[in-house]
Amino acid sequence: MPKASKKRQKQKPAHYSYSNFWSIQAKTGDSWMWKQILKIRNKAQDIFGGTDNLKLKLQSCCRNSKIKVSALYNVISPASSIVTWHNTIWESINILRHSFICWLAVHNRLLTQDRLLNMGIMTVNSCCFCSGHESRDHLFFECAFSKDVWVLVME
Repeated sequence: MPKASKKRQKQKPAHYSYSNFWSIQAKTGDSWMWKQILKIRNKAQDIFGGTDNLKLKLQSCCRNSKIKVSALYNVISPASSIVTWHNTIWESINILRHSFICWLAVHNRLLTQDRLLNMGIMTVNSCCFCSGHESRDHLFFECAFSKDVWVLVME
């Protein structure tokens, strides 16, 4: 005799239903992931000025009952302005690794010794070329060695 197959269904939190998703609060026994989803929901409600506005934005991203990810991204991501240095860094003839390092430098995200010191990774901040304090500005503009390099590059 064939055995009757029983499908296991994932259990939703006992206090969950679609109608109250927008107002439900996390409870002590809820999973970490569920709590994170509710935190994101709360942030989105704050950003879009309430539940009704958020629902309208989400509905505008739906096509044939499916969320279009590109439309959702355009709704969520802030409009960015065009910066003057865009073509200098991201020009197609540039080597991608060099472009990325340049982008990190523009945003002051290079792992220079001053940043590593603030993170507690290093204990000493000393430029290997001139013994000054290493930072982005020092490495590219203030160090005597980098000034000499810039002079040679600009000739």
